[in-house]
Amino acid sequence: MRRARALTVAGILVLLVPAVPVGAASEAPSGAEARVLREAQSYLDVEQPEAALQVLTPLTAAGTGSARAFLLLSTAHFMLGNSSEGRAALERSLELDPTQRQAWLKQAALALAEERYDEALVAFETARKLDPTASDNDVNLGATLILKGDVDGARAHFNRYLSEHRSSADAYYLVATNYALAGAWELAVQHLEARRGAELERARVDGVARRERRVHGRQRCERAGAARGVEDRGLAD
Repeated sequence: MRRARALTVAGILVLLVPAVPVGAASEAPSGAEARVLREAQSYLDVEQPEAALQVLTPLTAAGTGSARAFLLLSTAHFMLGNSSEGRAALERSLELDPTQRQAWLKQAALALAEERYDEALVAFETARKLDPTASDNDVNLGATLILKGDVDGARAHFNRYLSEHRSSADAYYLVATNYALAGAWELAVQHLEARRGAELERARVDGVARRERRVHGRQRCERAGAARGVEDRGLAD
């Protein structure tokens, strides 16, 4: 399972899901194209966008190719700083398949970087509709509303996000950082304190689990020893 990553866009942390593996998109390329897409994804995973471009260009040069191919192409271009090429590839990908959640997340991040906050909200809302249960929905929407200056609206989304990640210190830190970067210092401090509480609770739970494992280990050893004693007495008799 790929981890989500925090991306700094226009000074605000936004949680984005990393590129999904080939085959997870709505379309399912097969044969030679699927092999090329897997190869391109492997290059992007190790931050080699030039190599990814080399294998993707034959698929996309004439404007043909799958939505997935253009999505990967946009990622490679953005990694290289080719914003215009990346934007064109991303738009083409969405034209071919507007049900790609990852493409809408990228579209939203691009809008945030260019301070087009209303467009970013639309893109994030579209991503939410495509997967209402995705864990990043509320934190992405909250971060965008922070940029718009809507602290109350952002707080509602952040609270929902944290309600699903109560034991995650990283989640509290992410929200606290968003508040701090928006200048909402009191809320930032509150959530940093909550992060510390989550860390202490996690340490307590881990400590209890370790103690239970030690107790169970001793009990197994005692039972094994008792069984060996019975067996030795039986042999002696």
